[in-house]
Amino acid sequence: MSDTDQTRARVLVSGKVQGVYFRANTREQATQRGVTGWVRNLRDGRVEAVFEGDERAVEELVEWCHEGSPAARVEDVEVEYDDPSSSSRTPYSTRFLASRTAVAQSTSSSPARRSAACSSQSAVSTFPRMSPGPTS
Repeated sequence: MSDTDQTRARVLVSGKVQGVYFRANTREQATQRGVTGWVRNLRDGRVEAVFEGDERAVEELVEWCHEGSPAARVEDVEVEYDDPSSSSRTPYSTRFLASRTAVAQSTSSSPARRSAACSSQSAVSTFPRMSPGPTS
């Protein structure tokens, strides 16, 4: 494997991986390794991530996912590898995706209801130069 070999990995992490800064720590670890991609919470309690970059750096990040953030309790990591896609590169951003219902509730209801609507949002954090994943 040469230093110029690029790869893409889709990772699904199970266990106690939401509400424990798993996404923020993943983004930090990826940035330190020069890996691009995105990470998001899934409704079923798992975390999904896509990493793209140097094969060695991506593999290190996948290995890091087996431990995760300090408060995480990782039970399983599923990985699928693929060729990288240069068409998906965009500047770094973090987006919060909410349903229209949650947005309507948050703008026209009590602070408690607004807080509940915000907590049900699906957040997608992207690393430098890669577009967010699907918005389901």
